[in-house]
Amino acid sequence: WDKKKEELFLARDHAGIKPLYYYFKNGQFIFSSEIKGILEHKVPRVLNHEALRHYLRLFYVPAPLTLFKDIFVFPLGHYGIFKNGSFVLKPYKKEVQQKNNSKKLSFAEATSVVRETIEKAVERQLVSDRPLGVYLSGGIDSSVILDCLSRIRDNIDTFSVGFELTEDEQEEKFNADFDLARETAKFYKTNHHEVLLSAEEFLALFEKTTIALDQPIANATAVPQVKLAEFTKKEGIDVVLSGDGGDELFGGYDRYRLSRAADYYQNLVPSIVRNSLELFGQFKKLNLERGIDRFAQFMIQKDSLVNRILKTRGKDVTKDFFAKEFSQYFESLAPTESLMWIDEESWLVDEALARSDKTSMSGSLEERVPFLDREVIATAHALPLSYKVTPFRTKRLLKAAFKRRLPAFLFNQPKRGWFSRSAKWLRHEKINTFAKEVLSSDYMGASKKV
Repeated sequence: WDKKKEELFLARDHAGIKPLYYYFKNGQFIFSSEIKGILEHKVPRVLNHEALRHYLRLFYVPAPLTLFKDIFVFPLGHYGIFKNGSFVLKPYKKEVQQKNNSKKLSFAEATSVVRETIEKAVERQLVSDRPLGVYLSGGIDSSVILDCLSRIRDNIDTFSVGFELTEDEQEEKFNADFDLARETAKFYKTNHHEVLLSAEEFLALFEKTTIALDQPIANATAVPQVKLAEFTKKEGIDVVLSGDGGDELFGGYDRYRLSRAADYYQNLVPSIVRNSLELFGQFKKLNLERGIDRFAQFMIQKDSLVNRILKTRGKDVTKDFFAKEFSQYFESLAPTESLMWIDEESWLVDEALARSDKTSMSGSLEERVPFLDREVIATAHALPLSYKVTPFRTKRLLKAAFKRRLPAFLFNQPKRGWFSRSAKWLRHEKINTFAKEVLSSDYMGASKKV
């Protein structure tokens, strides 16, 4: 706040690591890092029906919308000025580069540059007068962060969360990454801390998680994340490093690999042959349309599913929303690159980072993400797509950069998401009863006891 100019200046970081929301109507301007902070004021609590339709198709609400009408997400890489009853938003983050004008690095040169850039980013993230640890998931990204940290510090604390399971509840599936994290911690000789989440704790933490998230994010791993944050804080740690952002920047998701395979297939096989081969399921997957249609195929739920629960049916507004919001990427980038850029500015920010920040802060824990350091992002953006993902390999260059440093067993693992036990836990009597009560028309929220 500038007292002389009577001007309020706001800005959000370049990658959307930290959340920021605002309400501006009839000259009233309110901002907060949480939606619930805005709702403390006399703001109408009206459902945004467009945002709800997006949520049902994406499982998160894309910026700038929220589920509350007239409450918006402050865009990443922007600053805003409120003065004399008006509010103006302006970008400070550069738009997508059409071409990289710097000298093209060989693959070997790029591995060294990426490794050094990430090492320096991790070192910059260590500025703290409070105890610091690492969230260790068992995957490549968090292990890379740990590896870089291990070359700077000794006596490192690492933290992982798993699920308390019976013998017939697929322990090998739901705790696969938990077990890998344990082995990685042994490799680096860290002070490893583990915590397990039971079905009873899942129920007890559900309401706290819902409140922490501000608005729904349909990813049940938010509950174990809240558990992990509470546990880490109790162990005396105030700051943690995590591996968020590695998949989006370096091509870690299988949809990028499939998209690359589709490009090769469509460029090499004539359309008349492709149409014939569509009779076979595996070839149909390779005949993906480009642009918004390919994005929708990977990221948007089908209307046939969504319309089963919508009273008023309509066209796929989400597809139109993304076609408009990210038109420059669809028009100027190759299909797979456009998927990665959109993920970086939507899925990563509005789902993954929002969930990580809100669940960690619910435990008074600060989570830092070295992969989203400005220098790391700039380096990743300058790399050719072929260095990141091919039709057969994901995260190609990042794995090569740390191949000789990470434990060998990490490279023999299939790519898998972090599975939650929620589907099976819904069969537990108490959780099933709780779910039915919440979905009933007379549910009163926190005032009711389960």
